[in-house]
Amino acid sequence: MSLLSLSPELHLSVFCHLSLPEKIRLRLVCHLFNSLLCLDVPLAQLQVAEKKKIIFLVEGAKKGLGHEPFIVRNPRISVVDSGDNVQHILMDIYYPKFMRNDDENTPTDKEWEIHIHMNELSFGRESKKNILPSDSTRLVKSISYDLLRGKLLKASAGLLRTRFRCPECRNSRSVCPGCGGFSSRFPDLFCGCGWPMPCPVCIGYGVAYSAKGIQDDDTELNEFWKEIDEMLAEDKRAA
Repeated sequence: MSLLSLSPELHLSVFCHLSLPEKIRLRLVCHLFNSLLCLDVPLAQLQVAEKKKIIFLVEGAKKGLGHEPFIVRNPRISVVDSGDNVQHILMDIYYPKFMRNDDENTPTDKEWEIHIHMNELSFGRESKKNILPSDSTRLVKSISYDLLRGKLLKASAGLLRTRFRCPECRNSRSVCPGCGGFSSRFPDLFCGCGWPMPCPVCIGYGVAYSAKGIQDDDTELNEFWKEIDEMLAEDKRAA
């Protein structure tokens, strides 16, 4: 068993039985490890987040940095020229498109879009063409990790539904699949009116498509909606 795998209570018990010189040496060692790992560990975590394209929000943000969902790019160690050669973690913040259903392009160097499928999040395909000049990009560079330390939240589908107003259904979570220009926005989902289709934006395109296939079976559709309602109730409990 590794010493590091022991519980904090056992660590404290071991510490209490050390002599004073041993405690002093342990303090020096812990200080060195803290200095060594205070950047290495969060940097490694951010590099994993970049690779997995984890979507973040900032806890408590009402506007500005972190209110919109974002991913991190190029986390790196940088020396801040303050006279003390203090090292910091810097990273680029990129805002993908989220909950949009029109043809307006977000000015980015690479286009990503967040997709919701019930309780799961994913990205749409990357478009590598330049949409607008780079000086109009939605990439905020050189953000210090210290600004976000202790505030980063991994976004979930429920958290996004709770925090943002859906532009398609206005948070009603259902749409009429035959009205309001629906055919131009979602041609594959277009069908007759008179039944509640799960919103393809905030509930999920695949969910809406599945509902379209059972629209004439009231029993199956009701069971389908019960599952969605349970998910939405969980959103509220977690809020």
